[in-house]
Amino acid sequence: MATMRTKPACMTPRIRDAITGGPVEATVLGRFPAALYVAVPRAFGVLAILSPAAVRLPCGVQVLDRQLPVGDVVVGDGTVRVGSVVIRAGRVVSARVARRPVPRQLAEVQRVVAPVDIDAGLLGRGPGLTPSGDDVLAGYLVGATAYGSTDQAADDVRRLVESQAAQCTTTLSAALLRHAAAGETIPQVSGLLDALGGSEGRHSLDRALADLHAVGHTSGAALASGVVAAARMAA
Repeated sequence: MATMRTKPACMTPRIRDAITGGPVEATVLGRFPAALYVAVPRAFGVLAILSPAAVRLPCGVQVLDRQLPVGDVVVGDGTVRVGSVVIRAGRVVSARVARRPVPRQLAEVQRVVAPVDIDAGLLGRGPGLTPSGDDVLAGYLVGATAYGSTDQAADDVRRLVESQAAQCTTTLSAALLRHAAAGETIPQVSGLLDALGGSEGRHSLDRALADLHAVGHTSGAALASGVVAAARMAA
């Protein structure tokens, strides 16, 4: 019998709470060098076991080892067990976006970020684990939370995510959309929101956009478009 090894991980309070309770076997959705995605009947339906090289997703359990463990995945009793590795909460961080001031740098960012209209037709549009249409909606929802938007459009998108995402897009993307509806996002999106509302000028904004555009093949650019759509509403 293999010796069990315990590893600490960085995760949000939501994910820390989701791994409590009785053990349940997770279903592997995708396995990549830097990320292992599994479906679980807790939180918003997906956990991501991440290496340090991966983007820190709000559904993530980020370990310190660059090589991810392999084997069956069981979640419960405050742990995520992958093969012979037992992962426990170490550092707990918030993924919820903070309130931001009305954007000052919107005119600058609109020169390089394509404008997009927010509508229900974006849900599930595009290929991949996170279709680009979903990423646009996620960026918009996070931006709406950051700017305290109470307009009908934001409420409509939140209702759309709750009622249709599970049927209209991938399991991973539906989970990330629910995190976005709760105002939870990746650090690179928070960085763009900081730059839009700050007074540090174009250099800070360019750096934030570059960091976000480096996320995935199309996800970063799509997230940026959604954030800018929310910023335009706020402004």
